[in-house]
Formats: sequence, structure tokens, C-alpha cells
Amino acid sequence: MQDLADYSGGTVSLGIRDGLSMILIERSRSRTVQALPLDIGSRLPLASTAMGRAYFAAARADEREGILDLYHEQHPHQFPEIREVLHQSVTEYRQRGYCTSIGNWEWDVNAVGAAARLSSETLAAFNCGGPQHRLAVEHLDDLGERLARLAADFQASEWIGQLPPRQERDGI
Repeated sequence: MQDLADYSGGTVSLGIRDGLSMILIERSRSRTVQALPLDIGSRLPLASTAMGRAYFAAARADEREGILDLYHEQHPHQFPEIREVLHQSVTEYRQRGYCTSIGNWEWDVNAVGAAARLSSETLAAFNCGGPQHRLAVEHLDDLGERLARLAADFQASEWIGQLPPRQERDGI
């Protein structure tokens, strides 16, 4: 996570879902990042973040339906737009292996997200994000592919709570 945070000039986080939020459970930031308002325990909205969208896209169909039901109950006026965004995230995730959020959560923040299933079968999602001047749109494909590899390595590893040894993560 730290290698990708340094490479991107932003932050890399891991989160799990709680209702319609993603809660950060781990975070690494580039050594060049001076201010970071989010830390472990912070909540991010599911529908507008790359992490949340990747989580939704990778969730089983019954969980996706449950999330949509919650949005319909709690945000009925915004529901048609939210449903469309989340359905688009499923398509994007299937095509690319990651989701994007370009100024959707905060107008000046870009991010990519990829999901991983933890050893307990708990679904989690990674996020690599930062201000647009550091994570420009033209770099998101590269970062998305790197994040998708990180998530796949994390999921495939036999080490609980840590990444595979550095030599197995060349290229990040």
C-alpha cells in the first residue's frame, strides 16, 4: 500500500462497508502529502467514492440489491441517479477491474477503487486517491491497474493483514 501511495503521490486506503458508508480500516499516504483529513475509522459515502463503487460492483447480487433497497429507503429523491451510477460501476468494474471517481466525492479529488475478499469472506475495497493536481485523469488507468493488482495480491496471499513480500509485488 505504501509503495502505491508513494508512486501516486496520494493515499491508499482499505475499507469495509457499514450501511451506505465505507469505513477506513487501513491507510497509507505518500510521504509528500502534508495534510490528510481522513484516517482509520473515517466514513466515506459508498455511491460517490471509487472504494464504495468497487465494493458495490464486487458484491454478490443479493448484497447489491440490499444496498439499493437502503438507498431507496434513505434517499428516495436521489435514488434514480444513485442506482444509475452504481449500475455503471458494475459495468466499469467488469471491463477494467477497478472503478473510478473523478470529482464525484469532492470536486477536486480523483480516485480509483478495487475490491478484495478477505480470508473471512468479508468483502473489502481499496482506494487510491488524491487531489486532481496529483492524480490527474490521464494517470487513473495506470493507477487503477496497479490498484487492481494490489487487491488481487492481497486476496491471493496467505498472509492475513499484510501484503505479500516485496519481491512478489514488482512493478508497484
